[in-house]
Amino acid sequence: MTRSYFILLDRVPKPGELNWTSVPTLLTISDLWDAARTTHAGLLFRVRSDKSPGDDLGTGDRIESCAGLIDPSSRWRAVAALARLGLNSLQFAPLAQACWQAYGMISTKHPASIAPGERMAVVGEIRAAMDKIPEDAGPQGHHEAGVGAMMIRLAHCDSDLEAVMVVPNRAGMMINVDPTNEGGVQERMASIDIEASAFMLCEAKGRLSEKAPGWLYAPMPALPQASAVSPEAAPPESSRADEDED
Repeated sequence: MTRSYFILLDRVPKPGELNWTSVPTLLTISDLWDAARTTHAGLLFRVRSDKSPGDDLGTGDRIESCAGLIDPSSRWRAVAALARLGLNSLQFAPLAQACWQAYGMISTKHPASIAPGERMAVVGEIRAAMDKIPEDAGPQGHHEAGVGAMMIRLAHCDSDLEAVMVVPNRAGMMINVDPTNEGGVQERMASIDIEASAFMLCEAKGRLSEKAPGWLYAPMPALPQASAVSPEAAPPESSRADEDED
C-alpha cells in the first residue's frame, strides 16, 4: 500500500542542482524530530512509496513536494513552540512565573550572550518554586515538576542541537502511564514523537519560505540511481543554505 513518507537531505542545494551523494531513507512523520538532530541544515521532501519505513528511496517512489528546511533557526523555533505547550499547562503561579522568566531569557537572547550568572539566577528561581509545589498536588504537581526540570535544562543549552535533546518534555507527559506496561509506554511515546515532529514540520515549512522559496514551486528532482554516487566522487554542491541564525 502506498504511504506518505519524508526524506531529509544533509544540505540545501538550489532547485535543479541536487546531486545525490547518498541515498536517503524513508521517514515517517514520527521520525522527523529525531532526524532533525542529525543534520546541520537540510531540505525535507515528502515522498509517496509502497516500501517500509527505513527503506532507501528509489525505483517506484515519487517525490511529491519540498516540505521544508531544517536548520538551527527552525530547530530553535520548534523547541520554543514545544516549550510553550508545557508552560501553558502550569497552574502553580510561582513556578509559572519562574519558568516564563527563563523562557524569556532563552527566546530573546543568543546563547553566547547569556552570562553564567544570569542562567543560574533563573535556574535558582525555578528550583525554589518547584520546592514549594504542594505535596498533595497529585499528577498535576508531578507534571509541573517535569516542566520545571525541562526549563532548567533548556536554560543551560548553548545550541539548538542541545535544545532538541531537551524537548519534548517526555517525563512530564508520562504521568499515570504504568512503566511496566510496555505497550502503553510505546503508545504514549509514539504520540509524543508525532506531536513534536508536527511542530518541526510546521517550522521547517516556514523556514523554507524564508531561505529557499524557489523550492516551493520548483520541479521535483529525479530519483537517485540504484547505486548512489559516493561522496568522494560527487561534484560539490554549488550552494548551501545561509547558516547564519536569525
